[in-house]
Amino acid sequence: MVCRISWFLRIDQSWAERQLVPVLKERSEDSILLWDAFCRLGLTWGIPKVLAGRAMEIAERTEQPRLSTWSRQRLISSLVVDALASFLRDDRRPVVETVQLQQLLRRLDGEMRRVCALELWRRLRNRRGKSPGTEEFFRKAAAPFLAEVWPQERDLVSRGVGHFMAGIPAASRGEFVAAVDAVERFLVRGSVTSHIEYGFHGEEDGRPLLEIIIDTEEKAAALLRLLHLTVGYGEDAVTPMGLDELLARVRKVAPPLVQRPDFAHLMTLVQRSPFE
Repeated sequence: MVCRISWFLRIDQSWAERQLVPVLKERSEDSILLWDAFCRLGLTWGIPKVLAGRAMEIAERTEQPRLSTWSRQRLISSLVVDALASFLRDDRRPVVETVQLQQLLRRLDGEMRRVCALELWRRLRNRRGKSPGTEEFFRKAAAPFLAEVWPQERDLVSRGVGHFMAGIPAASRGEFVAAVDAVERFLVRGSVTSHIEYGFHGEEDGRPLLEIIIDTEEKAAALLRLLHLTVGYGEDAVTPMGLDELLARVRKVAPPLVQRPDFAHLMTLVQRSPFE
């Protein structure tokens, strides 16, 4: 019943609030076991508003007994998905208010923020054939989420967060330039090791994705900026595999960019890389 609590709340709200909600609000080992089951089997229904406060407490993991790591990741990811969905519809309020969710994200450790960045990247990447489409989803949901919900402090950006933030521009397709602008603050040097992780690997309708996505001078300039902010420059830094292909695309689409110092610096890395 707890796993289907959202359904019971719709069918008979007063009964569910008497019989199911109290056991989930308890601070006990039994309650945590029920939350664990709910996170594993019931989150497809969403988090009921009546349990939002308790969900925040459990997600923060500040008390004993604690939710398992896997279930906690599912719970936090569900809060991110709910926030994204609320941006898509003017008549829908999120389960957790924007300011509260931002504070939660701020208090989480780097690994849990990485999970949230992964969820955002995954939602963008899997928009093909869905409504709204990729570009609209970025404009209406992902961009405002990054601007209004995601903590803006640079010292909260871990390597794992930067890794998935670097993949968001390519996942945003036609909104590539705007996406680079949106994630620029959350990028980390040395967080990407391959052009695959940027999201440019493969083909679509017989054309390389890199050719499809980077098709204007503006996008080529944004790609160069993305590379400059994510490729490590230290002596021990690993040059991403396929960097030569990305720079070749920049050169082809926007030849004047080869005169820029950041392009020249990246080309130097390519020439010394064992992958090239």
